[in-house]
Amino acid sequence: VQAEIVNTIAAVGTVTTPSNCSVYYNDSVTPLAASATFTGSTRTMATGNNFFNAVFFSDANGAALGAQIQNAPDGTNWRGASPADALQGYIALVHRAVRTSTTPSYRVIYANGGTGQTFFSLTSSQTPN
Repeated sequence: VQAEIVNTIAAVGTVTTPSNCSVYYNDSVTPLAASATFTGSTRTMATGNNFFNAVFFSDANGAALGAQIQNAPDGTNWRGASPADALQGYIALVHRAVRTSTTPSYRVIYANGGTGQTFFSLTSSQTPN
């Protein structure tokens, strides 16, 4: 079952668990050029989920304050929902944002540093706990 879940994530980019609560996303595995930015898709928090999570990983250093989870009350006016941190090459950076009643929309954003990447992985999820 676990291998099927991993294969499904790779094939479609999103999987909802049997409880229909937690949702997992493969936001990007495409390496970024020097100083390039990746902005993830808008995700609406599902009923029963209370946290939006992200894992950033690359072989190159990110920009100062370049990795962040953002939220918006309307899907347009984005603000920081997690700290904005610089990613160090080869060290995974994990962020978690708590759901608020006024911000149903979440996304991830990542700004690369001055060196082009040869490897990049950005995954996110929304979970009940």
